[in-house]
Amino acid sequence: MSERPTDRYERLRDELHRSRAAGSAVRAELLARCLDTIDLLARPQAWRAENLSREQETLRQLSVSVEGARHHLDRGLVPAHDIPEVLETIELLRSLLPPPLSSAELDAAVEQALAESGVTERAALDAVMSVLWPRLVGRADYEDVSQRVWRRLPASSPKRSRARARRLEAMVVAARQALEPEVTKAAGAPARSLHFGSLGDSPGSLAVAFVLPRRAQVEALKASPEWSALTLRLKQRLAEAGYPVTALRGQWVDVHSQEDCDAQADGNWYRYFK
Repeated sequence: MSERPTDRYERLRDELHRSRAAGSAVRAELLARCLDTIDLLARPQAWRAENLSREQETLRQLSVSVEGARHHLDRGLVPAHDIPEVLETIELLRSLLPPPLSSAELDAAVEQALAESGVTERAALDAVMSVLWPRLVGRADYEDVSQRVWRRLPASSPKRSRARARRLEAMVVAARQALEPEVTKAAGAPARSLHFGSLGDSPGSLAVAFVLPRRAQVEALKASPEWSALTLRLKQRLAEAGYPVTALRGQWVDVHSQEDCDAQADGNWYRYFK
């Protein structure tokens, strides 16, 4: 019999207790963050465009945690002595995810969502994904599913696409700038923000970065419980403005230092993220 999502949640809690008892600090921290986010986001919120069950949030956060840990490893952000423990934790999280859906199963799910949503052009792709993604979370890659939907829909007119991009850009700029004072207060250092993404065609490609002067300030903020609350408030602001937050995927908001950008890309943020 396959493991139920609720069993995955309880096993995460068991693994957290075992990790703490064994003194595995890095593993315990990764598991605790995953569980805290599940508990926070599984609470129904009026502002949210989606209200997933705890079971669905467990699956999503397992995927997000794996992706986030891999991101930190790939960018060299994990101290060498912690790498083995991070890799072991990634394998544990992966073992709790269900088998991925086949290509044929994904195509069938896309066709069903298209029929249910009544969407007929790419400008409304988010409406399809809001129906489709909660069914596939933890069993498929968001970008792959989004591209399948994209290929099935005819293109919107350039004029409509540009108008939509302007609306979404305005929402993002207002939301991130409104949060800058809160990030500044939490970090104890001046914060600014920037964002990337082809929002008119793919709102899910949004990436928001808050920038602090020094690497040490970034590390201190990300280690604090305030950072998770700040990222949730940014998502809340976007949702209230009408941004399709169900399209956002993975680690779409992060904090970086001007010090790292100067050292690695001569201050060019585009090159730094590439």
